[in-house]
Amino acid sequence: MRSRGGRPGIVAWAAVLMLGAWPAAAEVGALPEPALQDPSPSATPRRAHPPKKRGFWRIERTVEDSDDELDRFRKWLGEHDTLVGFDVAFYDQYASRVRKGGNNAATFAWQLFVDYEIVSWKEYGALHATGTFLGTIGADYDPAAEPLSDRIGSISIVNGNVYPDGVAFDELYLHFVTPDAKAVLAIGKIDMSYFFDTNRAANDAYRQFTAFALENDISIPFPLYGGFGAIGRWNATDDLYVMFGAGDASSDERIPWGSVADGAWWELLEVGIELEPDLLGTGNYRLTGWHSDAGPGSGFGIGLNLDQNLGTKSLIGFFRAGFGDPSQTNVDTTISGGVSFPRPFGRDDDEAGVGFSWAKPAGGDRNEKFAETYYRWAITSRLSISPALQIVVDPSDSPEDDVSVIGEIRLLWML
Repeated sequence: MRSRGGRPGIVAWAAVLMLGAWPAAAEVGALPEPALQDPSPSATPRRAHPPKKRGFWRIERTVEDSDDELDRFRKWLGEHDTLVGFDVAFYDQYASRVRKGGNNAATFAWQLFVDYEIVSWKEYGALHATGTFLGTIGADYDPAAEPLSDRIGSISIVNGNVYPDGVAFDELYLHFVTPDAKAVLAIGKIDMSYFFDTNRAANDAYRQFTAFALENDISIPFPLYGGFGAIGRWNATDDLYVMFGAGDASSDERIPWGSVADGAWWELLEVGIELEPDLLGTGNYRLTGWHSDAGPGSGFGIGLNLDQNLGTKSLIGFFRAGFGDPSQTNVDTTISGGVSFPRPFGRDDDEAGVGFSWAKPAGGDRNEKFAETYYRWAITSRLSISPALQIVVDPSDSPEDDVSVIGEIRLLWML
C-alpha cells in the first residue's frame, strides 16, 4: 500500500487514459483541454499542462499564438502530436512539535508527463502512448527515511508529494479513445490515483491542499507507484460515467513494473454523475468501490466523493467519506471536507482553500484530526507561491503529543 512517509500509498503527479466525461468532440486530435483537477463533464478547460489528476482521454494539442518561447515550444510539440507537462515545486515546512528528528523539511518535488498520439482515425478513434516520471529530493533530510509526517506521527501525510525516490518511473501505457469520447481503454503501467477519486477542489498537492488526507480518500490503498493494469471508462451520457480498473496492488518499486505473479491484485469501480441543484450550480458526485488482496486475505472498501458549486463558480464545497477493510488499508475510516475559492479577488490564476479531515487508523484507537488552509498567488502564468498552515490534532502515531502546527511555503513552476 502507498506509504509516502507513512501514508497508505501514493504521491505526486500524474494502457490507462481515463475516459473523460466531457461533451463529445468533433474530431479526435482536436479535443478540449484537460481540466486542472477533475475529468468531470463540467470541468472548466484550463492550461494545457496536465496536473496530478488529469482527464487525458481528451488532450488539447493546440496552443494559442504567444511570444513566450515555452509556449512556442509546446505549440511545436502539439503540431507533432505530442503533449508535455512539467511541474517543479519547492516546499518548506516547519512543525511546532515532532516525536523524533528535526522540525523542518525542505523538499523539492517534480513530475514529467508525456503523451504522444501514435495514430488517429476519424472513423475509429485515436491511439496514444503516455508516460509519467516523478520524484522527491529532500534538501535537509532523507524523504525515504525521515519524512515530516513520520516525525510528527501523522497518518494524514502533511505533504502528498513526498516520495522515497528522487527519480521514479510511475507510468507507461497505451490508451485508445473513441471519436465521440464515449469510451476509453488503457493498458500498461498505470497509476490508478490519477483517475479514481478525483475532485475539482481537493486533488492536487502542487496547486491545492498539500496534505494527502485532503488530496485523496486515504482509506483507498493506492500503491506507491503505478503497476501493470488496465482501465476502461464508458461515458453513458454527458453527465454520467462508469469506470473500472484492475492492476497490481503492490507496485512499490521506482523502476520495475512490479510483480504481477504473486496474486496481489486489486480492482476499482467508480460511478460518477454531474448534477445541477437549484440555487447551487454544478456538482460532481462519485461513488468508488474497491477490492484488494494485497494484505492478509482480502477485503473491500467504498468511498463517496463530491464537489459542488455553492451558488457561484468562485466557491466550491467538497466532501469525502471512505471505509475500508483494516486488513488492506492503514486507515479504515476517513471523513474530509471544506471549501475552495477559485479566482479570489478576481485573480484568474489564484486559488485558496480551507479543509478538514478526520481519520481512524486501522487497528488503532487514537483518531486523528487535521486542518489546512492555503492561498496560491500567481506571480506569473508559470510561477506561483502558496503560504499554508496545517494543524494536526491527536497524531495517531504519537500518543504523547496533542497538537502540532505546521507552517508552509510552497513555490511552484510549471511548463
